[in-house]
Amino acid sequence: MRRALIAGAVTVTTAGVVGYAGMCATSAADSLERAQDGVTAARQQEDSVDGTLAALRSAEDHVQTADATLSRWPVDVVAAVPVLGRSWRAERAVTRTADEVISAAALLAEQLPAVRSRAGGVELEDLARVRSDLAAPTRRAQSALADLRATPTAWTPPVVGRGVTDAVGALGPAVRTLTQAGTGLGVLSGLLGETGPRSLMVMLQNNAELRGAGGYAASFATGRLEDGTLSLEPLQDVVAAADPPSRARRVPAPAEYTEDYAVLSGDTTIWRSWNMSPHVPDSALVGARVAGALLGQEPDVVVLLDVPALGSLAALGGTGVVLPDGTQVSASELADALLVDAYATAGPELEGQLRRRAELQAAATTVVRRLLASDVPVAETARTLGSLAAGRHLSVWSARPEEEQALVELGVAGSVDAPEGTGDLSHVSVNNIGANKLDIYVDRDVSVEVVLTEDEATVVQRVRFANEAPEGLVPYVAGEDNPGRVTSRVELSLPPGAQDVRATIDGGPWGGTFRPGASRQRLATELQLPRGVASELEVHYTLPLDDGTYRLRVLPQPLARDADLDLTVRSADGQPLVDDAGAELPGGVDVSGPFRRVREVSVSLHRPTRWERLREFWNSPVDLG
Repeated sequence: MRRALIAGAVTVTTAGVVGYAGMCATSAADSLERAQDGVTAARQQEDSVDGTLAALRSAEDHVQTADATLSRWPVDVVAAVPVLGRSWRAERAVTRTADEVISAAALLAEQLPAVRSRAGGVELEDLARVRSDLAAPTRRAQSALADLRATPTAWTPPVVGRGVTDAVGALGPAVRTLTQAGTGLGVLSGLLGETGPRSLMVMLQNNAELRGAGGYAASFATGRLEDGTLSLEPLQDVVAAADPPSRARRVPAPAEYTEDYAVLSGDTTIWRSWNMSPHVPDSALVGARVAGALLGQEPDVVVLLDVPALGSLAALGGTGVVLPDGTQVSASELADALLVDAYATAGPELEGQLRRRAELQAAATTVVRRLLASDVPVAETARTLGSLAAGRHLSVWSARPEEEQALVELGVAGSVDAPEGTGDLSHVSVNNIGANKLDIYVDRDVSVEVVLTEDEATVVQRVRFANEAPEGLVPYVAGEDNPGRVTSRVELSLPPGAQDVRATIDGGPWGGTFRPGASRQRLATELQLPRGVASELEVHYTLPLDDGTYRLRVLPQPLARDADLDLTVRSADGQPLVDDAGAELPGGVDVSGPFRRVREVSVSLHRPTRWERLREFWNSPVDLG
């Protein structure tokens, strides 16, 4: 009897301890939910430094409350029980990871705005301090995330497994951002001359006449970066510095660049088409060598930006730009003012077009000088530049291999390559070879359809071009020989591992070239598109999946007016997909809308957990026959 009473008392006590631990876990879960609300609020407050910091600090308080709750008695006792404690240990791993990540994010949000800007540059000591202070918290966040990923959730309730999965999905991108912030601060310091002076070339691209990396290389400026300060000469027309075709010289170029663009004189001192390759690291290298041949000094930093980028940068330092004729335009109107209205008012004569070019250069010079001389906070400038890089409206190249590799990893280099080298890739680039300025009137729709099995992806890419050029355009815009007709070299970049590639134009033969390469396969053809006519290019292929995960990178060409994107990824048998963190995507991936930035996809077929397999086993019918 005594033993029974003792056993009963122990059972009741154990149940009470476990029950109280469960109440603590519920309380901690509530705190984590409030922390998640704080993180969401921080993202929504990204335009307000104070708002972002306040939201992150609030989230940090809630996470620390949850961590304290899960670290005290009796949770610590229950968590030590081999199987029973797994749920509590998993939740503690979530809180500790969230604590490290949010603390590091709050530190970055607090310190980055404190970086002092000055006319023409920033204080390198401030950048170094932020980089140093961020290093240790970032390492702790990386370690905590690795522990969280390794946390066993087998034989825990499904809600616990989902909680860990959701936490990895929410915190993983934050850790990646922290890591990239540290790398980016280091690269920025190097580019700004921390270890010695750097020579710079800034090239302005005109999207009305497309090139693979952006637009016609219209104007350029050279400068010097030293001790955090940028000095930049006024922009000038490339025609004034370039060689005439009769005296053009070739410069060394990468093999793939030579194979594709030497026939179009891209690698010569004519200099107006060196940016024909959409893979900016190749184009910028050629551009730097051409600049060295023409100007006597080869820059070791090249920045490419286009007219839409000017509008975004103009919004940083003021409400608009005053053109040479006295017209004031807002930042949002700048692209149309320079790429549409200026052509219409300039007229067909050379004198008018020279005035138009002067307007473009003057607008660019105004924006750049305002940016260099203004007191715009570094954090705000960094956000704008990051957004421009995501849309490929701004790219940066460095002659130093270690910096260039970091720029590629940060997504600022304008590279065209598949994720992790073996993933899928979609990029469409146009080079205008028709001697006109009609590209701004061509509507573009990009479609990528992917069907997955465990072993491979079946992919269909389509791009539709529609020439909507109006009547009445001046000959300089419409073209002299075939007014209104668009003539382009269209290039599709596919992953290096694509197999069984089949391409058509409007359902007929491709009739172009197909070349393999180290980082991409290139399909190219010439497209003739009269006014009012549309044409569709289509390519089919399969891509093996070595590890069962499908990864895709979809890259836009920087345009004056965004293309439209329609992207779908689904399984062949209707099985749900899961993302990198294991979160289920029942309907697969479905993205549609303006194609404004680089898109990344990483999914795999859903694999049932032990709980799901056990539930399926118990719910399956029993055959008694």
